[in-house]
Amino acid sequence: MAEWYCGKAKQGRPASLAGVADGIWPRQHVWSYLLPAVQANLSHTRVQSLAGHAPIEVFIALPESPALDTIVEPVSAGRNERVVDLACFDDMIDQLRSTLHDLHREVADAKERQRIKYMAAHNGTPSNFDVGDYVLWSSIGQRLPNRKLLGHWVGPFKVIATLPHSFEIEHLVTGRKYEVHASRLKFYADSDLNTTTELLELVFSQGMRLGVDKFADYRFNQDFDRWELLVSWQGLQSIEDSWELLTYLLQDIPKKLRDYINSIYDEDLRRQYE
Repeated sequence: MAEWYCGKAKQGRPASLAGVADGIWPRQHVWSYLLPAVQANLSHTRVQSLAGHAPIEVFIALPESPALDTIVEPVSAGRNERVVDLACFDDMIDQLRSTLHDLHREVADAKERQRIKYMAAHNGTPSNFDVGDYVLWSSIGQRLPNRKLLGHWVGPFKVIATLPHSFEIEHLVTGRKYEVHASRLKFYADSDLNTTTELLELVFSQGMRLGVDKFADYRFNQDFDRWELLVSWQGLQSIEDSWELLTYLLQDIPKKLRDYINSIYDEDLRRQYE
């Protein structure tokens, strides 16, 4: 309620409520009585976003009632009372559940139709990438061999396939394939690009995104008093395997590291891992 009493509540109000807000703004002491009435009115009002149903009908299966019913009681010949047989309570609950299920399905279908209509009206800008083109990739949050984060344009990569909402690209050196959204790619050159040795060296020097293929060995480095694992990298030869710190691997690939430690049964390494 405090949020409604501050001046910020006046910001961003809909134009249709501007007149009402200006009328009640000087009399903030009546808000605590007025707001529940406004909320009840909204809950009992049919809206298009809920397939023509009122929120109170969709959420708790109660029929909406006119706002005047809270002020003027309808005149009837007798009291409208209903006797509920508790023996039929389970059947009534099942009927209520079925009614809500049908109602929610109707609302979900209406929302899906609205979503498809919106997508058809906002197709976006098509990407001008063809299979065989070369692109640059902006990959945020990926780790390089020097343990720095990759946050700049790297490449080029070769586009090898087009997907509904992304592209499959291939690293020129390792041949590793990645699926990347079009918003992360930038055109570099068409398929006529000559991939010279100098270009491949440039790609290699940028820092390849390396994935761990497997762990070949492990050791305790006496000189530095730390555990290290011999890592075989995806797309590289075994001669390029490197010793990596256990602490870094634990941060980057905890599941693969745990599976390897559980497979070797070394108590010293297990204690260090835990």
